[in-house]
Amino acid sequence: MLKYCGCIDTSEMDGPRCQILNKTQDMCKQIMYYFHQEDLLPCVCPQSCREIYYEERMSMSLWPSNIYLKNLLRTIHSLNNKTLNINDKYSTRENLVSLAVYFEELNYDRMEELPSYELFQLVSDIGGALGLFIGLSLLTVFEFFEFLYTLIKTLRNS
Repeated sequence: MLKYCGCIDTSEMDGPRCQILNKTQDMCKQIMYYFHQEDLLPCVCPQSCREIYYEERMSMSLWPSNIYLKNLLRTIHSLNNKTLNINDKYSTRENLVSLAVYFEELNYDRMEELPSYELFQLVSDIGGALGLFIGLSLLTVFEFFEFLYTLIKTLRNS
């Protein structure tokens, strides 16, 4: 978007922000969104390593209040001439919104992928199992020879 439109529509990149009321930039943004959706852009966009999720909560109340309305209209009329058609409580409520963003919690979750069974642990477990089986096998052989010796000794004495 920065290359083709000369502005960006996200806060994750550095560059000039797209102006909301600029029709040329808005049309360019819409075209870029369409091209991106249809995979027509000549760029490689790998999967993101970081993702940020936000949970939203909305509360609705009538805004602006009757006391604040005159001050609000004076402020928006001085900032932008295109807002001169907003001049009463009903058109203000139909065309403007008050948005407040707050953090619910100031902590984050970090998720990492770690191998549950590493190569060193695998080799150690195999060596331990082989040692156990070889030890049991040799013990069995020695016990068999001891049994034969005891049997022969018992048969000679009787």
